[in-house]
Amino acid sequence: MFCAISGKPPRTPVVSLVSKCVFEKDLIEQYIQETGNDPISNAPLSVDQLLIISQTPQQSAFTNAVNSSTLNSNYSIPNLLSSLQNEWDAIMLENFRLRKQLDAFTKQLSTALYERDAAKIVASNALREREQLVQELNQLSLHLGVDEAEESEEQVTGLPQDLIEQLLNASKEYVNITKKNKDLFVDEVSELVCRNNYNASDSPVLQSGSKLRSGLSKSVVFTIDDGNTVYYTQGDKNSQFEINVEEKLEYLTMTPNEEYLIFSTTDGKIGTYNIKESQKHVLEIRTDEIILIQSHEYILNDQFLWVDKKGKVGYSSLDGSKTTLVSQGGAGDFSRAALHKDGLLLALVQDDNIQIRNVTQFEEPPTVWNLGKEINQEGSITGVKFSSNGYWMIVSTTHAIMSFDLRKSVGTLAVQPITIESQIWDTDLSGKHLVIWQSGRLQFYSFVKSSKTWELNKDLPLKPLEEQDLKSLKLSYGESGAVTVLQSLNKIQVFSLE
Repeated sequence: MFCAISGKPPRTPVVSLVSKCVFEKDLIEQYIQETGNDPISNAPLSVDQLLIISQTPQQSAFTNAVNSSTLNSNYSIPNLLSSLQNEWDAIMLENFRLRKQLDAFTKQLSTALYERDAAKIVASNALREREQLVQELNQLSLHLGVDEAEESEEQVTGLPQDLIEQLLNASKEYVNITKKNKDLFVDEVSELVCRNNYNASDSPVLQSGSKLRSGLSKSVVFTIDDGNTVYYTQGDKNSQFEINVEEKLEYLTMTPNEEYLIFSTTDGKIGTYNIKESQKHVLEIRTDEIILIQSHEYILNDQFLWVDKKGKVGYSSLDGSKTTLVSQGGAGDFSRAALHKDGLLLALVQDDNIQIRNVTQFEEPPTVWNLGKEINQEGSITGVKFSSNGYWMIVSTTHAIMSFDLRKSVGTLAVQPITIESQIWDTDLSGKHLVIWQSGRLQFYSFVKSSKTWELNKDLPLKPLEEQDLKSLKLSYGESGAVTVLQSLNKIQVFSLE
């Protein structure tokens, strides 16, 4: 016989009527006194339920031989040996308890790991089903008419997780690549020379494109004559080519790699035009008036972002085969939009506020800049753009232009407001050089860091052919030089900055 606690032959064996196991009498009585349970079955057990087992002479002799080292009579210091025996019994009892606890914890850990693995499987299946539903909803939304979309409630669909991860990784890489780029714009201008003068009554409002990866450059694209000829300029570098788009264009821009034109039409269509292959692709989606189309030179550069005036936002592939809706819109009328260089922050402009949203978390509340509060001006907000360093947001109102520092609390100015009389203005990509046409003159300003102001550097006379009908002004520059493009109701003029 062996004790179920100590594993040794018991000196005074007893049997538990609950678990039917044999124990050393002293050990089991101490265990019952401390816990009140059977050590094997954990069922309630009392001392009265222990039966002493009688031993044959042979069993007693064996037990005494095994336990002879702990017998009081074998030594001259019986009290010490008795203490050692008691200590041994206590150690055996504690060891038994620890073994039981270890076994219980092992079972609990095994159960927890099993439940964790099961939860991961369930969560993974749920995410997969969610992304599938989002894609199905996007495809369904593409086939809805404009009237049905207006009648439906606002719905934010969001980007699928794989596209979010791709966007975030590319954004981080791009910001690091372009962190130390310097602008190429030449602010020392001595005269203006009219280089080209075009009939352009059908051209959409001028839009700018930008490149930051290998030195900053800024381009402008527009249509001339009957609207089927596209003119592209990047400083002194320019080209023109024919396109075959029957619809009247509302918005026109070009991809940074100069391979595609991206356009919207006055009847609510969005399309792309492969310049090399002369091939047009029209998306299967209807929108309101488009206020922004932008293709990034690095982030998701096989797609482009578009925004309409109702706040509807989407990403579409350049071949027109796929569109992912970020937001169904419907939250109000927006007049302008701008995309930060990180490809994440999107500014949406209303007359009295600017809402900045993260395209990967479009369902989250936006950061809002209110006119009369964070934007301490009167009138209405007329424009917004982000600087190439990623730190500034340049804002124009009815009577002023100013820059805000995005690194600081909302409303913190990076450049003090400058009063304007005209909305015909533009900046270089850095936001540190400002050009304004007003009162028949083209004024060039540069940022002064010490005073956080724009300082007038040059004031040159400039009389456009249709001065009263001016619509837009854009700077265009690269390593080959810089030009100013002025658009009026029926004309577009290109002036060299020399």
